[in-house]
Amino acid sequence: MTTIRREEVGSIVKALNESNFLLTRKNLYSSIVKFCEALEKILKTPMIPSDEREIKNMVNELQGRLAYSRVFYECYGPVSFRDNDIETSLSFLKQLIQVKEDEIREEMERLSKEEQKEEKEVFPQAEAVRILIERGDYDLAREMIGDNEELLNYLVDYYNERGIAARHEGNCDQAISEFRKIVSICPDDEGLLYNLARAYIEKKDWKAAHETITEALEINPEFSEGKKLLFFIERNLKEGVAT
Repeated sequence: MTTIRREEVGSIVKALNESNFLLTRKNLYSSIVKFCEALEKILKTPMIPSDEREIKNMVNELQGRLAYSRVFYECYGPVSFRDNDIETSLSFLKQLIQVKEDEIREEMERLSKEEQKEEKEVFPQAEAVRILIERGDYDLAREMIGDNEELLNYLVDYYNERGIAARHEGNCDQAISEFRKIVSICPDDEGLLYNLARAYIEKKDWKAAHETITEALEINPEFSEGKKLLFFIERNLKEGVAT
């Protein structure tokens, strides 16, 4: 006799909700991986009819949101999922994961030819993490970094230096982009937020600069350079410099 464990249904619902949340954050790869995890559990889990109907409805709704999401469309074009066909959906999504992994491997091979030898030896994971960061898969990038403080410090230095170089060259948008990438990975670093605020100042986006340096000071209220920058920003806001 098959034993029905309704707590397993709860774990499926949780996985589907997590997949949906990741999709709203535009973390497409992570969303698809979590969706596959849920579909695999569905195929293995005996359910009472009411639970099965509810789960299938959730799957159908998530499939629809996935297919019509802009981030999915831009990656894979128009796709139609069949309602209530769990096995077909799982097989298709696994193919998408394989394509993504193949792309990452190809990109790693390309980047490895451009990187200095010592860098690759010390940080063999850095290239893969950078690819994820560049594609906006921040959750997965953080998972790969884990507790590796040395790797995290390397990535902070890498993007920080790129942002500073872009700002010195007058490329404010590029500087902001580089700083925001690493802030998404390391949001509690007041130094990164300070540099991001300075990039916003270069762009004359005083409101964004004020919000960013305020966030830095919430992390470290004793951040003296941050206090000075906040004073400078507020003075310019009061004098009507902000556009």
